[in-house]
Amino acid sequence: MFTSTAMGAAFLAVFVVLSAFFTTLSQGEVAVNVNGDCRGVFYEGLGCFTRDFPFNNTYELPQNPDFVDTTFHLFTRANPHNGQPLSARTSGGQGDVGGPAFSRQLPVKVLIHGFLQNDRSPWVLEMAHSLLEHENVNVITVSWGAGAGFPYAQAVANTRVVGAELARLVRLIGQQKGVSLRRFHLIGHSLGAHVAGHAGRVLRGQIARITGLDPADPNFSYQPTEVRLDSSDARWVDVIHTDGAPFTTYGGYGTLQPMGDIDFYPNGGQNQPGCHSDTSVYNFVSDAYREGMTNAEYAMACSHDRSIMLFLKSITSNCSFIAYQCASAEDFRAGECLRCGNRPCPSMGYRADMYKRSGQFYLNTLSHPPFCGYHYLVRLTLSEDMGSTNGQLHVQITGNNGHTSPLLLHQGALTAGQVVSAVMLSPMDVGHVTSATLTFTRSNSYFNWLSTSSTISLSAAKVEGVNRRNTLYFCPGSSEIHPGRPLQLRNGTRRPGNCFRG
Repeated sequence: MFTSTAMGAAFLAVFVVLSAFFTTLSQGEVAVNVNGDCRGVFYEGLGCFTRDFPFNNTYELPQNPDFVDTTFHLFTRANPHNGQPLSARTSGGQGDVGGPAFSRQLPVKVLIHGFLQNDRSPWVLEMAHSLLEHENVNVITVSWGAGAGFPYAQAVANTRVVGAELARLVRLIGQQKGVSLRRFHLIGHSLGAHVAGHAGRVLRGQIARITGLDPADPNFSYQPTEVRLDSSDARWVDVIHTDGAPFTTYGGYGTLQPMGDIDFYPNGGQNQPGCHSDTSVYNFVSDAYREGMTNAEYAMACSHDRSIMLFLKSITSNCSFIAYQCASAEDFRAGECLRCGNRPCPSMGYRADMYKRSGQFYLNTLSHPPFCGYHYLVRLTLSEDMGSTNGQLHVQITGNNGHTSPLLLHQGALTAGQVVSAVMLSPMDVGHVTSATLTFTRSNSYFNWLSTSSTISLSAAKVEGVNRRNTLYFCPGSSEIHPGRPLQLRNGTRRPGNCFRG
């Protein structure tokens, strides 16, 4: 529990964060190159960097590589815990950049952190270990912590020089080890996703794959493709969006803009389950007061970091994060797009490139590891002659393997003829659906004074186990659902009856 002094310190910390966000550092300032054709700064071996369009998304030039101090470490099954330093700054390009631990026969996975992090950040090490346990690969971590700090706009500019340094390393490995660019997979979080994009662009889009884990939004969204991660940066680009709510200092760090060949939007791409849906100063200070500053900082970035956790679980668990192509999150939630034609639905995460699908795909995830579950669609048609009411509808789905816990189907107004439809997620695979139980809880709010009924009258229902493509239709004959008296739907058919128009 914080004392009043600690509470004041929390407010001070918030003020410092806000102030630092908009100020500039004097450290590592770059000197403008006024000689030659470069209208900005020229760094040997990396090229010229300017503020000319389209790179006017910030007013900063990339800092000197000596200040940014980008370093690379190689992890293999022979050295899974102590990374071997790599350098692309060998004299004249000579020297063994990979050393004996690097295997030219194996794929190369490159991990790139984002803002305020480095290659010792827990997720980087955990993902390196998970990749090595899952598959025999070379893992390279990229650390640019000195250039990834405040002010944010400077870190944005530094992504360009870090991307150029990474591209130089990849080229050198290719030259010395004979490793094709098609063996490289870059995985970047937040600003790291855009670092990967810059590297891929320098390499003319020839690397095999880039995975963007919630690419950073500020200074990148809806900028020209040269500035940010884009599908042209690799032969295959997949993106996971988890924090695309409107940006504030306390959340919305990721972008909703599609940036890949395939873009995944778990839970609509924002406000992940188990995280604050309201990111505000109040919540930050409340968390700091109750749980300490470190936990408050974690809560701020909860949705942003969820992309990392989902990708990790796609490596380490048996989960299939099956996703469905939709025009919008609203269409997905309403169950309007739960088929993938005559091709398999793609799985979000590590195995996404197995499917080579393109477009925007949606899915739900749970609030706790391993985050995956089973999707169910329930669609009810209310009777034309029922009165209006307000409350919550829950459904429990039963199959030959068991049943789900009660799932929230609808909350709010319910009126005559209304179609209530939702896609829900449960950790339980019930098998083939056999029945469903509906429960209604009437709201006690002011708005229910205007209600004309305390019950719901149901004329048709559809219950589908989406993952198994197993559907039952029910024509209950204007059955009523009374508060506190569940209605069980039984004796469903595999084809819609005359009552069903949803």
